[in-house]
Amino acid sequence: MCGIAGIIDFGKNIEVDENMLRQMAQALQFRGPDQEGYCFQNNTIFNFGLAHKRLSILDLSEAGRQPMWNGEKNCVIAFNGEIYNHLDVRVKLEPKYTFKSHSDTETLLYGFIEFGSEILNMLNGIFAFSILNKQTNELFIARDQFGIKPLYYYSDENLCWFSSEIKSILPLPFNKDVAVESLENYLTFLYSPAEKTPFKHVLKLLPGHFIKLEIDNPQRRYQ
Repeated sequence: MCGIAGIIDFGKNIEVDENMLRQMAQALQFRGPDQEGYCFQNNTIFNFGLAHKRLSILDLSEAGRQPMWNGEKNCVIAFNGEIYNHLDVRVKLEPKYTFKSHSDTETLLYGFIEFGSEILNMLNGIFAFSILNKQTNELFIARDQFGIKPLYYYSDENLCWFSSEIKSILPLPFNKDVAVESLENYLTFLYSPAEKTPFKHVLKLLPGHFIKLEIDNPQRRYQ
């Protein structure tokens, strides 16, 4: 079990730095006590950051640390989960890509670079992950088909954040209107169905779904 969190600000209203990401990651400590990592970038187009709390399972070395960049430093991933068939997937990638670790994270990263969203159909595992691809100017987040690994998100015209835990993003600015129906469901069933959460504008990414945000046009979203 690991924890991921990320933020992308298209309106450039939020200066993303390590202190902000560290604050988000504090709420994920129980999900990944072994390592933590951050990356962030503020430029003329967007402000972006990723935080990762790691429970080390595959490749315990520094080579398995996240967030993980590809060799060209134009694609970065934060991943929670385990890909059981990652060695089978890696065999298809090794003729074209040079791997620096034995982790399923790196296999997933290069698998996405090579196959795009089609990589999801090749995976046997449980996962929630995000990838920022600076070549295509896209942010991609996805969740496994069984919904084993949680992923929550908020999106408006200027801001998108996502996390393994809602509480990790509570300090961030967003519309915190309460969803009364969802609270009633939690109190009655200890569960809220579909994509609803206790906050009206915070949603669960449904099992087997993904979201792709175009950085140049954040209102274009495919799910």
